[in-house]
Amino acid sequence: MEYLEWTEDLNLERILAVYAGFSLDVWGQAGPSYPEDRMDEILQDALNELEFCMGNTSTKYGALRAEYGHPEPFDIKFVEIGNEDWFSTTYPYRWRYMYNGLKAAHPNITYISTAFNENPAYNISIPEGEIWDTHHYEEPSYFVENFNFFDNWQERTNNTDVGILVGEVSAIQIDTPSGTVDFSFPQSVHIFYPRLVSALTEGIYFLGFERNPLVVKLSSFAASLQNINW
Repeated sequence: MEYLEWTEDLNLERILAVYAGFSLDVWGQAGPSYPEDRMDEILQDALNELEFCMGNTSTKYGALRAEYGHPEPFDIKFVEIGNEDWFSTTYPYRWRYMYNGLKAAHPNITYISTAFNENPAYNISIPEGEIWDTHHYEEPSYFVENFNFFDNWQERTNNTDVGILVGEVSAIQIDTPSGTVDFSFPQSVHIFYPRLVSALTEGIYFLGFERNPLVVKLSSFAASLQNINW
């Protein structure tokens, strides 16, 4: 409710990310996934969440939203199925189950896959009209070198009419000889506070979004808000 009202107050385009049956409680692919024969529970939870957001007050969860002080429904145009589920080996069946169920119930929503080709074991086939969410925490030079990544992306990857959400993007480490980001955030290379070179290189990358509006539909910087204690 806080998130929905926050986006309303700031007149932001909200994206609702729904749990898709995979938890990063254990780092990497060892994280627990819901089995395929129980995915109906996960789908129903997401449908309940959408009813809370958009349902009229005669519905169970629409009435709950009204009880919380907002009888008017919130408009949800975008729903992301999971978050960084490419860590998981099970996203192909979970994406398929969730996408088919949500699309049948809410055909006018645009659905976002958290994976496309990040996992070496599989690629996700994203339907036309839907979106892929890609995350990039990189060194500054990466953003300069990939300024043209989005040029002809649909044709190059055979993703006709598939859009991109660059959902998380930030220069997070100084340039190093290996070019590999160390997510343990060592003091020697991690960028703890914004630097001019970070802003300039990120800006170059963002220009790549701007000149490919039919590909990059949405973007959000990470982190726009941060707990300064962590």
